[in-house]
Amino acid sequence: MNEFYRRYFGIVEGIIPVGRNKQALGYDKVLIKDNGHEVKLEEKRDTHKTGNMAIETWSVVDATTHERIKPGWIYTSHADYIAYCFDPSYEVYMLPFEQLQHVWRENQDEWITRHRERPVKNGAEYYTLIVPVPIPKLLGALKMALIGDA
Repeated sequence: MNEFYRRYFGIVEGIIPVGRNKQALGYDKVLIKDNGHEVKLEEKRDTHKTGNMAIETWSVVDATTHERIKPGWIYTSHADYIAYCFDPSYEVYMLPFEQLQHVWRENQDEWITRHRERPVKNGAEYYTLIVPVPIPKLLGALKMALIGDA
């Protein structure tokens, strides 16, 4: 992934993985550009090429009581970009997070209704909820958010 970041962002002085305390803030790496500007990256890996991107709505849901404990990264991340990578093809989508959050807020009711929240098991005690949004639909909404109307 680091080589991809160097190609995507151009001249990069360094790529620093963050510790667990920073990961709790919703980013995995800090990229230092040649001008000193820092770019926070959150990496998402998907091993199933289904034509969808999994938007995490709830990070922690109790497996016994089904209590929703911790909101997902779409609400809590402090990243500048989500790097969404499909393994093993290494097809990577760089999603500007502020615009992604805006697009999610505008479409979440429709997307949750149409594509349903789905559980992903994360151990015996809890699971995560995701909404599988078709890639063309998500990218189309992002395109409209990035272009906008005058």
